[in-house]
Amino acid sequence: MSLVPLTCAPMNYKWGKIGTSSLVYQLLSKSQSNIKFQESEPYSELWMGDHPSAPSYTQEGQRISDKYGNIHFLAKILSINTPLSLQCHPNKAQAEQLHSRNSQFYPDDNDKPEMGIFLTRTILLYGFRQYSSIVHFLNNISEFAELCGRKQVDAFCSNPSSSTLKNLITALLHSSKSDIERLSASFLSRLSTSEYRQSHELSENSIYILDSLTHEAIQHISNHFPNDIGIFFPLILNVLDGNYGDALYIPPGTLHAYLKGDLFEIMNVSDNVLRAAMTPKHIDIENLLKVVNFRSFSPLWVKPTQQGQTSIYCSPDKKFLIHFINPDSNSKIALPSQNRLSILLNLSGQTYVNGKVIKQGSVHLIPKMTSLEISSINEKSVLIYASSPLDES
Repeated sequence: MSLVPLTCAPMNYKWGKIGTSSLVYQLLSKSQSNIKFQESEPYSELWMGDHPSAPSYTQEGQRISDKYGNIHFLAKILSINTPLSLQCHPNKAQAEQLHSRNSQFYPDDNDKPEMGIFLTRTILLYGFRQYSSIVHFLNNISEFAELCGRKQVDAFCSNPSSSTLKNLITALLHSSKSDIERLSASFLSRLSTSEYRQSHELSENSIYILDSLTHEAIQHISNHFPNDIGIFFPLILNVLDGNYGDALYIPPGTLHAYLKGDLFEIMNVSDNVLRAAMTPKHIDIENLLKVVNFRSFSPLWVKPTQQGQTSIYCSPDKKFLIHFINPDSNSKIALPSQNRLSILLNLSGQTYVNGKVIKQGSVHLIPKMTSLEISSINEKSVLIYASSPLDES
């Protein structure tokens, strides 16, 4: 079978980059003439797949599922200007329970693991820091400790564990609005005077409190969400700084928030989100505390395997597979046919795929049992071939 061109609509959430600065805008403006673009509007996401909220369509106006069957993942481009909500997703059993009890806020019974490949420098919060790092901040940042409560701070510092951390986070999330406003103002004031910052050239009398990346994350959150409890979460969660080609897996139960950057993301088809901060949307603290994994663990960076001019990323749960293809000029890359539906996105340059010119920004469905032969027209071609390693038959 041949490639199937898809029409994909952009999302205009407020956290997206504005107009031409958005990667979503840049891609779609080169490939889809039917969209009327506004340079003053945010262009946050491009969805590629068959999600009922924003399905992709064939040139005949059909949804993927109507003609080709189910595609068991959703692919996205995210172009992030302001922080997304601090959130996590349930595992399958938790999703089933949440959906059965409250389908208004949990509209399906699916889990939502995610894997992303960064396309520009991307900063995010991800999973809990080492306990010793949290203890360090509690001992040195008085506003943070006061919000968490003396009883919970003493218990965690004397016995750092997932249970004492859960009690600490529970107290933090139940802080009063007045306490958050008062203590965040004090914290940011002392941060601005360098009292809590790390000098690049430490003297013998310097005291390490905050590194520059953590400070950058706190400042970025406070610029967009003043007086929000999220200002304190870079003291609790790992602050990650990803660059082009880095890939990260986010399992269910991992508290996380993208702060800024551009990435390609692949995930299960689900709308189940439990939010903690940095959002005007519904926050369900009770169920959030049941779903979050309070264990400290290292970020799950996904290292690609290299096959010639293709970097292959496979998620740890084996649900997602991404080929990051960068063909040299005048070379050919062959991808064998597979028994699953896949998505092909041309990130840059003009490329031949099975003898057809594929423009920058264009999105295609790859039907089952369709092999690909890719050749570059110029040296700047980059394509993303996204699928699931699992047999969809």
